[in-house]
Amino acid sequence: MSDHLGTMILDSARRFGSLPAMRYLDGGGWRSIPYAELGDRVRALSKALVDSGVGAGDLVGRHARVRAADPQVL
Repeated sequence: MSDHLGTMILDSARRFGSLPAMRYLDGGGWRSIPYAELGDRVRALSKALVDSGVGAGDLVGRHARVRAADPQVL
C-alpha cells in the first residue's frame, strides 16, 4: 500500500473499476463517478502537469472554489 494519493487512486481504479468512487448531487439527483473514470482523470492531470514542465519534487498548488457539486475538480 502506497502513501501517495495518486498511487492510491490508481490502485483503487484497478481494483474497483466500475464501482462508485464518489457521488455528488447534480440538480435533483445523485450522480457517481466510478473508480476507473477517477483513475483516468488522475492520469490526464498527471500528463498535463508533466507536459507543462512539472517534474519530480516540484510543488504544485491549485486555487479554486471547490464545492461538493463540482466533481470536475480532478
